[in-house]
Order: sequence, then structure tokens, then C-alpha cells
Amino acid sequence: METTRVELHGWPHNHGPGGWVAPHGDPISRWHVTRAYARYVAPEIKPGQRGPDGRPLKRRFEMRAYLVDLDGQPMELPDYERVLVHQVPPVGWWMIKPVDDDYLEGIEKYRQE
Repeated sequence: METTRVELHGWPHNHGPGGWVAPHGDPISRWHVTRAYARYVAPEIKPGQRGPDGRPLKRRFEMRAYLVDLDGQPMELPDYERVLVHQVPPVGWWMIKPVDDDYLEGIEKYRQE
């Protein structure tokens, strides 16, 4: 699976299962979110903020990600287990990509309940 740009629709307020994810530019096909494992939020970085080393940080809006299972039936899309639906800076487009345990360990500090 390659990283793919998508659009989120009908996303539940509790960020659990439900709603759907559509390939960008395809108004018909969609994956249904069948399970949500985790929610991640990287906080906004405002102008003038500095990192632990004292260097200025590049401005970033809050970015969110969800570890989910996606069901592509009956749209004839492949099913995916444990993929990350996430935003990418600077514009906040939504993408899906496969992740492994090492990657998830690296973003664990952003996990929210």
C-alpha cells in the first residue's frame, strides 16, 4: 500500500468507528471505518516557540491522526487493518498510510484517550 490522499466524511464526534474515508477526487468509492484503535494530536506550534535545544520551531497548526481499520466492501476497494489516517503539514491534507510498531512507538507521545 502506498500513502494515499483521502477525504474524511461523517467522522463521529467521539472519533470511534463510523464515518468513511474516500480517495481524494473520487466521489463514489469509500472505505468504512470499522475500528478505531487510537487518536493522536500533535499540538500547534506558534510563531516564536523554541525547541528543547533553544532553536526556533517552524510554525505548524494542530495535526491529527487516527489508527483505524478500513473496510472497502462493497466498493471493491482493498480492506486495510491498522492504517494511519493522518494530516500532513503545511496544508493539513488527509492521507492514509501503513504503519508498523516502530512508527507507532515514535508518535506515542501524541496519543490521546
